[in-house]
Amino acid sequence: MGQVLSCDGEESDLTASGAQHVYLQRITDENHDHLRLEVEEEIVVWGDGGLNKSRQMLDAHGQSHVLRWAGRMNAQLSGELARQLSSVAPAALEDMLAALRCPNSAEAAVSYEAPQVLNWDKEAETHVYPGHMTIREDVTATKLRHWRRLGVMAIRDSKVGVVLLAGGVNLRMGLTDPPVAVSDVGLPSKKSILGHLCQRLKRVLDICDKTSPEAQRPSVPLYVMTSEFTHRAVSRHFADHGFFGLDRNDVYFFEQGSSPVFSSDSGKIAMRTPHEIVRMPDGSGGFLKAMFSSSVFARMVDRGLDCLHVLTCDNLLAKVVDPVFLGFCRDLEARCGCKVVRRNGTQEDCDIFTVKRIAAISRVADDDECACVVMSHEVQRASTEVKSGETEASAFGCTDAGSLYFEMDYLEGVRDRTQRYHLVPRQVAALDLDSVDWLAGREPSTPPAANSDGEILWLSQYRTEAERHRECVRSSGRARRAEDMKRRQQPDITQRRSRFPVGWRRGDGVLWQGQMALGRSRAHVIPEFHAIDVMEFSDRAIAMQVNLREEFAPVRSHRGASCSAKAVSVLFSLHQSWVENAGGRFADKPADDQQRVEISPLVSYEGEELTGLFAGTLANPFCLLGPNEGSPGDTCELSPVEVPYPDDKLDYLTEYPSRPVVFTSSNPRFPSQSGGG
Repeated sequence: MGQVLSCDGEESDLTASGAQHVYLQRITDENHDHLRLEVEEEIVVWGDGGLNKSRQMLDAHGQSHVLRWAGRMNAQLSGELARQLSSVAPAALEDMLAALRCPNSAEAAVSYEAPQVLNWDKEAETHVYPGHMTIREDVTATKLRHWRRLGVMAIRDSKVGVVLLAGGVNLRMGLTDPPVAVSDVGLPSKKSILGHLCQRLKRVLDICDKTSPEAQRPSVPLYVMTSEFTHRAVSRHFADHGFFGLDRNDVYFFEQGSSPVFSSDSGKIAMRTPHEIVRMPDGSGGFLKAMFSSSVFARMVDRGLDCLHVLTCDNLLAKVVDPVFLGFCRDLEARCGCKVVRRNGTQEDCDIFTVKRIAAISRVADDDECACVVMSHEVQRASTEVKSGETEASAFGCTDAGSLYFEMDYLEGVRDRTQRYHLVPRQVAALDLDSVDWLAGREPSTPPAANSDGEILWLSQYRTEAERHRECVRSSGRARRAEDMKRRQQPDITQRRSRFPVGWRRGDGVLWQGQMALGRSRAHVIPEFHAIDVMEFSDRAIAMQVNLREEFAPVRSHRGASCSAKAVSVLFSLHQSWVENAGGRFADKPADDQQRVEISPLVSYEGEELTGLFAGTLANPFCLLGPNEGSPGDTCELSPVEVPYPDDKLDYLTEYPSRPVVFTSSNPRFPSQSGGG
């Protein structure tokens, strides 16, 4: 089993100007190749000297409050704060603050226009421009078969890799434990979104294996991007469900970066404790930086991949390695592409795919026009920049479906390009620094403030930043409910500002105590990248518009068009149509006119091979499971495997920080006689 050994890891005194080097070595798990952690990782624990190096950067950008209590911290706490600050590059902080001051500072004159639809009635359509879109329903069956054949050929030749983006905490739902991707969304089988996605991948591999004349089974590696907030839940979900029938040696995990959270009013970095800033994952577009900061991209190159299919983990109906979509992009020689659906209405909370025309050269794109994304919170502002002669409904008529295609050499070419930040407004609990009482071991002389509810949340009892974030979210919910009750009793209260007490204990008493404040819904902003932003650099970025009812069922909120109940209802309707098209009939019609029908992805990918499986009348609910699956409602679809879970902050299945040099020439190499070669 994998272990974490501390070689020099005992805490010791630090010099004022230097740093202590702590080495942690992880032993290889020989039984599970995906847990290859035979790397010695150097962790630099900074003392005061480390914070002094950050002080200049923070002072220059008006963020000196971050080090307000630095002089009273011990080596462990100051080292943790220095480690967090070291992950924020000065250039990145400057870009974030520039985006806060002026969201459009990177671009002079911008206008948005509707994507141009390709006319497939012509004999040949080879020249494409940024944002060109194809409506799948308008394409002939012959062309679709051609694209499907191209996609299947790429899968058979093991030229395709899959990247699942599972690092988001989805603050819109207030859920962090477990993440939405691994949660029970209400299906009869109790499967998660992640389970459906992985089983669709396995189904495509099974289909290609049956039709392939070669004896070797096609291989599609799966790369799962997690974050510090989701990794434990996601990795355990894979292990507990037997990797959903996939070859565990083809599943890799890597960690995305994070961004500091800022106050939308003051532009100050939010603090969770006096020695910890509030950080959140840096968005779906963070996959590019995350792949190149680890060995993931190098591993992809070593496997000979030509392209990647990148998917978010909030769409219950997403088609993993869709052969038609892959063939569409490869047939048009697109450098990148995405799937979109028709936008339901102007009030829909969704991210928009559109075309941006730039009058002056922008530092985030070379072309005068490029495919781009307008996030849901940006639509109102961007609507004032719609191209003359177009309406908001036409320019912003396509919703991003969270399914993207990228060529490998394109990603290699744009790895160092500057992506623009989207400032996503969110409600985040942050420490009120003015309320902090630094006790340094003394017991507090006064109880928690009278305007707070509940007992003190002792953050020191939680070992990781992710755990402290989770508990703050839970306490925020309790404080919000308490305030709602108070507001009902006192209707004259107009200001909504939930607060709850927090503190930090150590061996000799209380270190500090203060108040955590939960402001209004848009009190904070998170700088994020979007995956479609990576498409801005290409003049061959295209889109395919797919059927809303067949490929888009997002789970992003508690209520409305993006709630889990709505997503499950869309899946039920789709699978009911599959059963009825295959000759199945149901016994009765429910009062709500909704049959609860679920077909396992291991049985059918898009309704194929179902004829003859349904004899007589079918009951409601109806759940058709695949081979080796348990009965409906079982929490484990496949046989679980044992995977070690170190109870330590470093329990990430991260890749090597840098891979060994790989000899890429086709000429053979022979060791020299001296043994040095």
